[in-house]
Amino acid sequence: MYWTLFIGSGTSARVCQQLNRNIIGIDINKNYIEMTKKRLQKHFYGFDSIDERLIRIPNDLNNIKIREEYVKNHINWFLKNNKNQIGNFMSKYILKYSAKNKIKDEQNINLSLFDFRS
Repeated sequence: MYWTLFIGSGTSARVCQQLNRNIIGIDINKNYIEMTKKRLQKHFYGFDSIDERLIRIPNDLNNIKIREEYVKNHINWFLKNNKNQIGNFMSKYILKYSAKNKIKDEQNINLSLFDFRS
């Protein structure tokens, strides 16, 4: 399956590239096509914007095992293409749950469950 779109500055093409989707981009302006080609050849460091809902932390993660599973899944499912936001997400998580006395020792959170490098 292919997505066809007017290429513009290549944002949608970049998203398709990162999500391993096929794309056919067209445009009447050669400059946009060339700009997109260059953009797609550059190294990807993460999307430059993020939906704020992706870094929200639920208030009801009272069981530590469920909380750890939630964080692991949230990173793997929603933040994998926004690696630069993982630290922000984890900071908010630790702040919220240490403030609520839900985490006995925030230094002992089993972060080895999370592979931030992949």
